Amino acid sequence: MVRLSDVLGPDGSPKPPPKGEEKKPPSSVPSKKAMPPLAESERGEAATLYEEAVEWVKKKFTEAEKGPIADISGGPEIAERIVKVLTGDGELLLTLAALPKEGYHLYSHCVNVSIFSIEVGQGLHYRQQELVQLGIAALIHDLGMAKVPKELVEKTETLSDEELAIVRKHPIYTVEVLEGAKGLDRTILDAILHEHERLDGTGYPKGLREEQVSEFGGIIAIVDVYEALTHPRPYRKRYTQDEAMKMIAYSMGNQFKEEHVRILKALVKELSIYPVGSFVQLNTKEIGQVVRVNKNFPLLPIIDICLDARGDHLPEIKRINLAQEPLLHIKKSVDIFEVAKGETWLSNMS
Repeated sequence: MVRLSDVLGPDGSPKPPPKGEEKKPPSSVPSKKAMPPLAESERGEAATLYEEAVEWVKKKFTEAEKGPIADISGGPEIAERIVKVLTGDGELLLTLAALPKEGYHLYSHCVNVSIFSIEVGQGLHYRQQELVQLGIAALIHDLGMAKVPKELVEKTETLSDEELAIVRKHPIYTVEVLEGAKGLDRTILDAILHEHERLDGTGYPKGLREEQVSEFGGIIAIVDVYEALTHPRPYRKRYTQDEAMKMIAYSMGNQFKEEHVRILKALVKELSIYPVGSFVQLNTKEIGQVVRVNKNFPLLPIIDICLDARGDHLPEIKRINLAQEPLLHIKKSVDIFEVAKGETWLSNMS
């Protein structure tokens, strides 16, 4: 059984694999044709919002490298737009956040964590303003990494105790560069500072316990781990969403404690064990992509079948609603890069 401690170090970052087990990330990602069919205006709105959010975070990282950040103008507006999209039909935006990207960037990581955190917040029935604050905190939660030497950020080997101590200061660095910024309140700063704290006192930077850790911080903590596990890194492949959720669940009694079960339940319900954009294999051995989640039946999503039982590309995609197909069920999640027959197959998906 794979546990969270097997793949994440004490600083919360993924561990390098054992020697001889290194795996390169995929050289490409599924084309937009692999996404669920949506109106062009909806596709454009989600894609534009995602790109603008990444550029905004990138700009703030540049400011953080140079010194204190004067304000976070633009950030609240982006968070509000994310809330608006996710309140409606936000499946494409969730798909964009879930897709593996070329290379690894903290910028897209922060945006993904913001999108996922807001979705979880909706599942917890947060009010509009609370969702916006949670989204802002997630967007800027790792800005302090701009103060950490790049050789440590990009290092794939195990960090020494001294190096680990430096990396563990990044929540403090984040608060320091943001402390005087206009438009921030203590709720957001506490969420950032608490993101790597754990209820049993084993977290950092202050080793807080139980009620000392804010709920926003707890949400971002779990979502941050989920996002890291479900995206590839230079030294390992990504884990499927159901694998990541199982690993987090197994760690609840240790790093996160039972108080976070409510957050995990919201994560499972809102993002689903089989989220939009993920690929699954049915009991018939056919492979398809999840295009819509049945929140009342999280194990029975709507799927576009694209590979037959032999692994051959179907000439025409077949859509099925598992909630209406009693003889069909999901056997397992699959990594499309491990089953697809090259980039040609991916680019031909329609």
